[in-house]
Amino acid sequence: MDSQQITYEIPPSKGRRFAFGDIHGCFKTLLALLNKIKATDDDQLFFLGDMIDRGKHSELVLDFLIHGQEINKNVFCLRGNHEHYLLNIIDKLDEEEPQIFVSKNNLHFIFDRHKTMKKKYFDFLNTLPYYFELPNQFLVHAGFDFTSNPFKNLDAMITMRDFKSNPKYFGDKRVIIGHTPIVLSEIENSVQKNATVINIDNGCVFAERFPGKGHLVCIDLDTYKVYYQKNIE
Repeated sequence: MDSQQITYEIPPSKGRRFAFGDIHGCFKTLLALLNKIKATDDDQLFFLGDMIDRGKHSELVLDFLIHGQEINKNVFCLRGNHEHYLLNIIDKLDEEEPQIFVSKNNLHFIFDRHKTMKKKYFDFLNTLPYYFELPNQFLVHAGFDFTSNPFKNLDAMITMRDFKSNPKYFGDKRVIIGHTPIVLSEIENSVQKNATVINIDNGCVFAERFPGKGHLVCIDLDTYKVYYQKNIE
């Protein structure tokens, strides 16, 4: 709904910094991964979008992240294409396709009996930025389009595939993305080879559908150590 890029300063971290791939409603798996990395209130946690849909527990994921932002200023969330789509259908809930989307993805909780999005969810979703710039990385859901100003093409940031970085814009900074599920070995290889782009989406929600997928992944942005938790929903 909001077509403008929302930006704000990321303060220096007192602890570690982690980026997380697409959660897609896998709440139990998220908690298990946070426990695995022994996350503390001093750690900065960055979520790369697509936090909702497909999985069973979008409500729990959203409530957890919203509450986390309220009590801990170290939780940062980006917009993914699924959050963006949800914002774009809130005025079309009487149409068949939005109804199917809401029903299929168990998103009824977001709306009141008048089919209006509840304020806490609207305020959270509508103010999600498209990317973060950190001292050594750019974080974005899908990628950047270099055919024009990469920071102006908002649609590309949440939808593009096969993204490759461009030192003209990013210098030595790596780009951490999600959006396109890849196998764990590809994630590990990109880290070991010091790749300029690191995709950390292993398709957590696809545990039963695709071999090699089905883990929620996060990466330590200072050491580039990769952590992953098998889907336990």
